[in-house]
Amino acid sequence: MKNKSTVIQVENVTHTYKGSSNQVLNQINLVIEKGEFCTILGRSGAGKSTFLRTMNGFICPQQGEIFIEGQKLIYTSRELRKVRNKIAMVFQHYNLVSRLTVLENVLCGMLHEIPFGRGLLGWFTEKEKSLRWSSLIRLVLQILLISAQIN
Repeated sequence: MKNKSTVIQVENVTHTYKGSSNQVLNQINLVIEKGEFCTILGRSGAGKSTFLRTMNGFICPQQGEIFIEGQKLIYTSRELRKVRNKIAMVFQHYNLVSRLTVLENVLCGMLHEIPFGRGLLGWFTEKEKSLRWSSLIRLVLQILLISAQIN
């Protein structure tokens, strides 16, 4: 890790799924600094979800390294859960509860951080809600900005 303000660093990540000759990720490099907001865009099947899954430890790439806050991501270690606590990921088609709002689904990602009873009852503090709302708003603004640049 070259810079202390680097939050995520991806170095030469390559991945091909078993039984496929199609390389989904080909020597991907990325550096995200503290305070930066990053959006990953691409056509369907381009490897966006695979890339995010490698950063969250759900998929181990065949080549390359990923560092989260300076710590090398080791896919077989007990430390993987700690790393996953630092990376939020909302899946495209599943793991969302349809009867919950977008905010409530996002808040579910922090259930491991709050007392069991509060989580069971869906009691989140105003600060917790505010932080998640601001993240959602930043995401929507980023999508709108990119959409305007594309069109």
